Amino acid sequence: PASISSLIHWYKYDTGITQDGDGDITAWADQEGSNNLTASGDTADSPQYDNGAIKFVESGDDLEWGSALSLGTFSFYFRYESSDVAVDWIIKGGSTDWVKVQSDSSLRVKIGTRMDFDTSGMSADTKVNLGIDRASNGDVGVFVNNSAQSVASGYTDNIATSTTFDITKVGSPLITVKMYEILIFNDVLSSEDKGLLNTYLNTI
Repeated sequence: PASISSLIHWYKYDTGITQDGDGDITAWADQEGSNNLTASGDTADSPQYDNGAIKFVESGDDLEWGSALSLGTFSFYFRYESSDVAVDWIIKGGSTDWVKVQSDSSLRVKIGTRMDFDTSGMSADTKVNLGIDRASNGDVGVFVNNSAQSVASGYTDNIATSTTFDITKVGSPLITVKMYEILIFNDVLSSEDKGLLNTYLNTI
């Protein structure tokens, strides 16, 4: 990932993780920038360390960015698994901007306006690579294990970059989620880089 020039934030598997004596996570350090993810360390509001992954076990568990993200053109990539495909929140910034997995066949992205995508390739207790991006022309894409997913009937997949994607935290799922890696870019990746990144994430 470090060889991709548009990389701006990198939360790496089993790297830069700070935990207290009970295994609660208090920080996940940014390996590319300085925008660390942090939690209170309170058991009721903090994820846990799990063999290199960050484990969210209830809806109150989250990690917050030190500085909220406000993105026009972007790419987000996650390596994660869940105890049930209906993960609910993955990232969010209040009620207007978020990404959530609704079911094994539906993922929702909201950038001011909600967009639903028909998905396949996700199943419970299985690691998956999930990508969400927006090009400079406003086109939004969703990728599961580097396979492009289709926008659901009746929904748009274009939101102008003048409507920024404003997010503040990772987590707050309704079920158990293990997050292995998060990568954030300020551009859409080329097909070649998407393939290489998917290969990298598959090694985790």
